[in-house]
Amino acid sequence: MLVSTSLYPLLAQATDRWADTFFGLDQEQRFVILIIAIGCATGVICTVVGCVTGASTSIHRRRAESELKRELIDRGMSAEDIARVVESTQPTDFLEHLADSFFKKKTG
Repeated sequence: MLVSTSLYPLLAQATDRWADTFFGLDQEQRFVILIIAIGCATGVICTVVGCVTGASTSIHRRRAESELKRELIDRGMSAEDIARVVESTQPTDFLEHLADSFFKKKTG
């Protein structure tokens, strides 16, 4: 069964209904824009997840440190002993390692 040539413009119009929605872009241009949009959305999502995870980890670490300080105060330790215990804990992330190496108090 052959399609008459008079139906070609009608078929072309029927297959590309999205051309009006996406500012008259053809299929290849829409594909490129879709790939760029997916890449940008992925970057934004990864950034947001990383920031939220880092913030929640920092909050948890600060909460644990304050609970440790309260426990040490309840035991009756002096301020110098508490400071020594808190400073003796190892830094866990890159920024804490960096701050620890650059701003460490020089003793003795």
